[in-house]
Amino acid sequence: MPPKNICLIGCGNMGEALICGMLDSRLMTAYRITGVDIDRKRLLRIKRTTGINVTNDVTDSVRKADIIIIAVKPRDVEGMLSEIKSSLTMGKLMICVAAGITTSRIENLVGKRNPVIRVMPNAPALIREGVSAVARGRYATKKAEDIAVKIMSSVGVVVRVREELMDAATGLSGSGPAYIFYVIESMLKSGRVLGLDEKTAAKLVLHTVSGAADMALKTGQEPSLLRKKVTSPGGTTEAAIKYLEKRKFQKTLIDAVRTAARRSKEIGNPASPEAS
Repeated sequence: MPPKNICLIGCGNMGEALICGMLDSRLMTAYRITGVDIDRKRLLRIKRTTGINVTNDVTDSVRKADIIIIAVKPRDVEGMLSEIKSSLTMGKLMICVAAGITTSRIENLVGKRNPVIRVMPNAPALIREGVSAVARGRYATKKAEDIAVKIMSSVGVVVRVREELMDAATGLSGSGPAYIFYVIESMLKSGRVLGLDEKTAAKLVLHTVSGAADMALKTGQEPSLLRKKVTSPGGTTEAAIKYLEKRKFQKTLIDAVRTAARRSKEIGNPASPEAS
C-alpha cells in the first residue's frame, strides 16, 4: 500500500487491534497513524506501547489524514460524522467498522462523495485470527476496497460481499464467536456436572472445538459429512445428536443468527425505534 496517513477514531479493543495489526504486519509505520479517543488514559497507554500519534482533536487529525477508520460504537457514529464532515475533502477514504451502519447512511450524513467502505470484523481480530466482511459504497472504487482489505487482513481473513449481505455477515461471523463461546461454556458446565475438574474439562473442550474447526478447514469437507463420519450407529455421538435434533438445536441456532442479522439492520436504520 502506498504511504498513507491514517486517522483511527475510537481506540477501544477493535481500534487497538487494528493499530497493532497494521504495525506488526509492517503495513503501516507508527508515525503515519493517529489515534483519537475520548479516553485520554487509554490513548497515552497506546502511545507508549505502539508509538503512534494520539490526539483529542479529531477535526485536525481528519484534515491531515488520507484514510479515516471509524471504530466508535454505532450510536456514536452520527455525532462523530457531524463533527468531522467539515474537515473531509472528497478524496479521503472512510472505513467504518461500526455494526449495522450502512455506507449510504454515512454518505448521506457526510453529504459528500467520499469513498466509504463498510467492514464487519469479529472478536478474534484481537489475536489476529479474525474474519472480516467488507463491502464498498457507491462512491468507492475497487482500489479503495483493496486498501480496506489490506488493512483488515492485518488482523485475519477477509471476505468481500455485496452490502445487502452485510447484515447476514454480521449475524453469522460478527456475532458468531459469542455462539461458539456459549457452546464452549455449556460443554464446560456439562463436564463439571459429570465430575471432571475444571482444568481437565477445559483442556478437553477447548482442544475439541479447535480441533474440529481445524479439521473442517484442512479437509474442506462438508461439516454434515464430517459429523456423519464420527457418528457411529447406536453409539454415544448418535444418542447426543438425536437429542439435539429432538430439541431443534439447529433450527434454534439458525433463528438466533437471523435475529442478530435483523438487529444489525435495525441499528443501520435511524428511523427504526430500535436503532441506537
